[in-house]
Amino acid sequence: MELTGPGNEKVLQLSREQMEDIGDYVEMLYGQEMKVLHEIVSPDIHLDVLALFPTKERNYYTLITMGMSAYKMEIPEMYDAKELERCELIINLPADWNIQSPDEKDYWPIRHLKMAGRMPIIYKTWFTLGHTIANNDYEPFAPNTKLCGFSLASSLINNFTFRNGEKVNFYTLVPLYKEELQYSYKRGYVKLLDLFKKNRLPYPPIVDIKRKNMCRFKL
Repeated sequence: MELTGPGNEKVLQLSREQMEDIGDYVEMLYGQEMKVLHEIVSPDIHLDVLALFPTKERNYYTLITMGMSAYKMEIPEMYDAKELERCELIINLPADWNIQSPDEKDYWPIRHLKMAGRMPIIYKTWFTLGHTIANNDYEPFAPNTKLCGFSLASSLINNFTFRNGEKVNFYTLVPLYKEELQYSYKRGYVKLLDLFKKNRLPYPPIVDIKRKNMCRFKL
């Protein structure tokens, strides 16, 4: 579905039925209602964020993009495009995170969630498990952390399809340090994942701005 942006540019948007499909599936899977953080201005793709608030059983925020899958990513010919061309992204935040704050130390997860959601359409690229995203020059996301990039991990949402049968993959953004990004480039994502498992990184991963750097002395 296409709309027109503020400069008369074309803006991709999910249909009402597709948004209902995602919303209903997330609500069924997590067992709770969600708040929609609506995007006011959309330059290329309309990207809302679903916010699930902490509960006693799941004591953390879960933020999920809703709109990224309106764009079919350009998948290399060696892969099955129908299995990979649509995706959405997830990030989990601690229960004491202030998701209403405009301060960059609080807002950066939402900012970078939406920035990552636009990368495939801006750069004509694609995402799948194990892909990494580095901030420019490994610049930290905020003054209070040295985290500066992400890897794409599996999520609790899987086997999701729109009512027309089209598959959508949901990937969790796992914040990384510079050394962890470089380790992944050098050794591969599977080796990095093994390192996380060895150090018992919680699953699902929840943002911890002060967590241990798993690769500080590994390179």
